[in-house]
Amino acid sequence: MGYEIITITPTIADGAHAAGKVFFHLNEVKMPARACEIMNMFMEVNNGGGEDSTKIGILFFQKNVQPYLNKAGSLNATADIDNDDFVNNKYIGTRYLMLDATASLDLNVIDTTALYYQCGSNTNTSNPDDSGSAERMILKGDAGSNTVYAAGIVHKGVPDFDGSTNIKIHIHVEY
Repeated sequence: MGYEIITITPTIADGAHAAGKVFFHLNEVKMPARACEIMNMFMEVNNGGGEDSTKIGILFFQKNVQPYLNKAGSLNATADIDNDDFVNNKYIGTRYLMLDATASLDLNVIDTTALYYQCGSNTNTSNPDDSGSAERMILKGDAGSNTVYAAGIVHKGVPDFDGSTNIKIHIHVEY
């Protein structure tokens, strides 16, 4: 088995984002093999965007038939992609990134950079900020391809990102 760190730098909209809004549209993720397991994920946000109580979903797809998560193709707009387009993109799973003081993930320790850590999907109804650990997830390209696509949606909070190119998402994989 081998290991690799894949970094994507999506373009986002400058300014505040609300839950249910598109964080970034589909970005190509080139993998070192056709199938990889995500071991961990992190997001660094330079120059702002580290608001507590924030959870962002990173959706993975095998295809990029419709690269936009909404009909208008706008960032920081409602995620209203047509069902057929969503299905044709071949959704394969979601990972979550979180920054939250109540879940012991208050990582505003660097003044100029916010660090978001991977977390699980929320299954604790008594404490909705406790998202638990992330489940295992396999990324597998379509029809012999070593490429998948990632898009982002804000699930919780109102993060304010100061810039449109200050995001890096690091995906640690085993293959």
